[in-house]
Formats: sequence, C-alpha cells, structure tokens
Amino acid sequence: MAANLNKPVLLSGLGITAILALWHGMDTELLRVGEWGLLGAIALGSVFSLLRPRKAKIDFHRPITLTRAEVDKTIAQTRKILAEIATEVSAQQILSLEAQLQELPGILTRTTIDVAITGIRKTGKTVLKESLQTQYPQINFIETLPLLTTVEETEAAAITSALKADAVIYIIDGDLTQSQWTIIRQLTKNHQRLVLALGKADIYPADEREQILQNIVAGVKPIIAQQDVIAIAPAPNPIKVRQHQENGEVKEWMEAQTPALNGLPHLVTALVETEKPQLLLASQWRAALNIKREGKTLLNEVRRQKAMPIIEQYQWIAGAAAFANPVAALDLVATAAVNGQMILDTGAIYGQKLTLSQAQTIGAILGKLMVQLGLVELSSQAIGAVLKSHAVTYAAGGAIQGISAAYLTRLAGLSLIEYWQDLEVTVTPSAFSLESLGAKMKNVFEQNQRVAFLGEFVKQATVHLNRDKVTV
Repeated sequence: MAANLNKPVLLSGLGITAILALWHGMDTELLRVGEWGLLGAIALGSVFSLLRPRKAKIDFHRPITLTRAEVDKTIAQTRKILAEIATEVSAQQILSLEAQLQELPGILTRTTIDVAITGIRKTGKTVLKESLQTQYPQINFIETLPLLTTVEETEAAAITSALKADAVIYIIDGDLTQSQWTIIRQLTKNHQRLVLALGKADIYPADEREQILQNIVAGVKPIIAQQDVIAIAPAPNPIKVRQHQENGEVKEWMEAQTPALNGLPHLVTALVETEKPQLLLASQWRAALNIKREGKTLLNEVRRQKAMPIIEQYQWIAGAAAFANPVAALDLVATAAVNGQMILDTGAIYGQKLTLSQAQTIGAILGKLMVQLGLVELSSQAIGAVLKSHAVTYAAGGAIQGISAAYLTRLAGLSLIEYWQDLEVTVTPSAFSLESLGAKMKNVFEQNQRVAFLGEFVKQATVHLNRDKVTV
C-alpha cells in the first residue's frame, strides 16, 4: 500500500525527527549495555522497566452487593458496545450476542437457580451433587470439571461454569493454598455467591479439623462470612465393623457411612428462600458483562485488522527514511517510534479523535517510554546480531538504523492498539496511564523479540529498504 506523504504530520517532520532534541538531551550512558549479543540483549530487556513490577495488592474488602442501578449501567454499556460493533461488522457476526442480550430480562424471572459444585479431584463432588439434588428439586446442581489440574483449559472451563451459575459450593481438602485463594478471589470479584466447604472432614481428628476450619475462616474473613465456611464429609470413608459371634468367631466388614453435610443444607435453603432475587440479579450482571467482553473482543479483532496495515505502512516509511538519511543510530531509533500520522490514523480506528498536538504529545510519551524501558539500545543490538548472521550486501550501519527504526515504529503502534483496545472511552494524552502503557509496551516487546520473528522481520525490512524511495 502506497504511503500518502502529503499528510500534515509527515510534512511537519514529526514522523522521524519530532523528538531528536528530546533524545539528544538524555544521558545515553543510561542505555549503554555492552556487547552481550542477541540473547543477552533480549534477556536484559526483561529487567528494564519504567516502573518496577509491584507486588500485587489483594483486595481484602468483601464485594459490595450489586444494586439494580449498577446492573442497568452494565447492560447499557453492553448495548453501546453492540451498537458500535454493528457499524463495523456484519449483522450475522453479532447475531448471537444480540440474542443473548435479549435473554437478559428472563434471568430475573427464572423459577429455579443453578448451583455449581466445584473443587479438586476426589473431594466428593459427585456424591454431594446427588445427595443435594434429591433434597432440592428446585435447584439445578452442576458439577464442574476439577480445578487445579495440569491442564489449563480444564481449569478455565471449570471457572467459567462456576461463574455462569447463581451460586457456588467450593470444596477444598485442607488449609487454603495460594492457587485456591486466587480462584476464590476471581469468583467473589465477579459477585459470585460462594460457600466454602472443607471436604473429607472425617479424615481429620476433631481438634485438627477445628483448627483447619479456624485457619480458613481467618484467611477468607474479609470476603466470605464465617457462616459460609463449613466442614462436610459428602463421601466419608467406610469404617470397619467387627462383630463377635456366640461361637467365638469374629466377623469383620466395611460399612458405608452416611454423608455428613452438617450446616450445608441450611445454607442451601437460605439460597432458595431468602437470597434468590440477589443471586439472579448478580447472574444477570455477569451475563451482561460477559456479552460486553465478547463484544469488545470482536470489536478489537475487527479494529486490529484495520490498524495493522497502517502500522506496517508507517514502519516501512520510518525505516526507509532512516536508512536513506542516517544520523546517530540511537537518535534515529528513538524518533522512529514517534510517527504522528500513524498515531492519528490508528487512533481514529479506535475512536480516539486526536488533534495534531495530541498526537505529538503521545509520540513524546512513547519516545520517553522506549528510552526508559531500555528498548532502543536493546533493539539495535538484537537487530545488529541478526544482521551479522546473514549475508547483507549493504552498509551495516545504515541497515541497523533503518531496520531498528521500522521495528521500533512497529512496537509503538502495537503498544498503542493494545492500550486503546482496553479503554471504554476516548482519552486525552494527559489522561494516559504511563504504568499501563509501559506495561503494554514491555509485553509487546517481549512478544516480538523472538529470534525467529526478528530474523523474518530483518528479511522483510531489507526488501523494503532497498525498494522504497521515501523523502521526508
């Protein structure tokens, strides 16, 4: 696709030279990483960061009960997303989502509720389901796939099933692990009603069982009420029975035990008799949120398909200009990331109605981030190593500058679309989250630093740099 060079930002020189002054003012010693070669540069890239990784904060507050207004707001946002999609895709592509949207009101009028029973393998899920189903025909008990398996898809399917239900009984077999705590947080953050059951309670002595229960209650106290943590034995181990006969013989056999559900039936009764309206309201919210997420994913896919040709167009413009008009290598690489016209064009696809001044500001932000993340020096070193491993017939210095300019422009464009696709509304440069944008850029760099990708990119770049004649 031929580049239109009559656009105002390119004519103003923003594309390749906008932040040369900014770049020259920075201390290049911060970027000096030595001669580690390709793999060394790639490895070092993971430790450079604008903002050092922070320890994840755990929200120790019990989720606030959903209100009708909050659910209506989510449904309205979902309708808005589908309306936006309808202007960019065919009606057939969103037919399923629109059908799901029409079904949302019916959730509140359901006469039954769904309760998922989940947990790791061999905790009595099946037996518990069968026992409760006979007692509560008005409840649809659903046994999920086991959690915490070695197959990620299996666990994802189990969590999805749990989130689709109106309430969850989560069976554990001992003190909470970090993985189990993560699952609990995922469920409760999505306003899922959760009962936490210590299964296999019969295998613990009474004092040990009580201590484990106290530990669990203390651990989940901020988000799960104490009465919702119980000990059960849905499938207790059989016990050996010994009977002495009158003739002196002794008979022994294993006798099955009755499931010990303790306070669980009381909790299940409360779900039906007192909590049903709130459970269904939360289910309606999760269903609306899921439609919204699926819609946003579809919209992002469509927009990404439109944005990628633009990014590829400007990466070659930046590369050819740097190759044809070489200056200090690091300066050129940094400025290549700030192609204002690319920012305007891709921003328009994502509903970001930017002005020239705003595009320039965003460009400066990208340039600073690339310097502070260490991507500039690392990219040129990695590309230089690839060039040395191939038979290149033109000046290596100019090649490194041109290919690095194209590569950094690509990273800038990909980082922006990754950032924009998570947004709900248009944002101004002043509202940009540097932490979020920096994280996106670092992830994009890591995804595009593979040796195989760089090798292929260098091959493509050499073709473009020798073919294109671009004057900026």
